Formats: sequence, C-alpha cells, structure tokens
Amino acid sequence: MGVRTLEQAGRDVVTLSDRFVHGNNVHVVYNPTHQQGSSLLGFAQDSLRMKAVDGGATSKQAYLVAQLWLDYLHAHPQCKFLQVAHSEGAVHVNGALRLMTQAGAASVLDRIRILNFCPAHFIHPAGHPGGLQIVNFVKLEDSLINPWGTGSSAIGRCNAAHVRIVTHRVRHDDHHNNPHDFMSWDFVDAARLNIETFMRAGDIE
Repeated sequence: MGVRTLEQAGRDVVTLSDRFVHGNNVHVVYNPTHQQGSSLLGFAQDSLRMKAVDGGATSKQAYLVAQLWLDYLHAHPQCKFLQVAHSEGAVHVNGALRLMTQAGAASVLDRIRILNFCPAHFIHPAGHPGGLQIVNFVKLEDSLINPWGTGSSAIGRCNAAHVRIVTHRVRHDDHHNNPHDFMSWDFVDAARLNIETFMRAGDIE
C-alpha cells in the first residue's frame, strides 16, 4: 500500500533480493495504490480494499499469488515455495490461502513457506490444513499494524510462536529506519536464519 509506481516497486525488489536472498531472483506481485501525494482519499480507498479482502472478498492479487504457487509447485513436485509479504500483502496472501482451500488445492499448502513482515493480517498456521509454515515479524513501534492488524492480539503472547517481535534500532547507515519498513537491517537480521534454513532445506522453522 502506498508504493506509487512500478519503478519504485522494482527498486524495492532489488533491495529485497540483495539483503534477504543474496541477490537471487525474486518474483513479485505488484499491488497498485490509490494514493498519489498525500491523498487521504487514496489512503481510504486502499484501506477499504484491504478490509474487503480481509473480510472474504477475492482480489486479483490473491488470484495471481495462488496461480504462481500452483504453477511452480506442479512444475517442481519436489520443491517448496517461499512467499514473502509486507503489510497489506499479507491480506492478499491470506486471500490466496483461502482460494487454495476453496478450490480443493489444500494438498499443496504443506509445501508453502510464508514470511510476513509488518503484516496487516497475522496469518496463523493452525487455521490452514497441512504442514503450512508461517512466521509473522513485527515491531512494537509499528503503529500502522499494532494494534490495528487482524490477529495482532497475538503479539507478545507466549503461545504465539508464529509471531516474532523485532527490536527497533535506528541505524544511521540505513535509510530504512521506519518501523514499518521491512527492508531495514533489523528485519533482515531477524529473518536471516529462517531464510538460510529455507535455502538449505526448504523449511523456515
């Protein structure tokens, strides 16, 4: 939400690839925003779209994510799929999970691994069949998500292993200092072991 151009999204993808996956290719679903400049109307439109998908509507982004999963996992029957989502993206990923279950494709969910950063929807693995692995990363200082995100009540609970609190540190060598910016080194460091485990063994836990 709020990424105003495809070019800006492309720059973010380069940073994502460099910081998280050692420069390997990543495939991205771009979610256009209604926001231009400091438009409150655009923010309201984005928010309404997000809440509609969160409430059960299906977005084109959710369809595309689900199709990417199916195409890859059917073409590579021995492989796993790592899905990364940020903010509103977690809502569309949850929508894709809902689509997979409704379409009778839940059997492939045990090969999907999901890392959500600053999620607008804290996806709980227990809510889905199979061996789906999900970790949600959040900073307590992120006032866009805490306490507004769906499922954010799990933050800090001792039995919420699917939620990891990330320490917010201001680094003068990194312009990604906003607690909602998942490309900060804080999030990279927090997720490093999960990503390295996936690249080595196909799991994030």
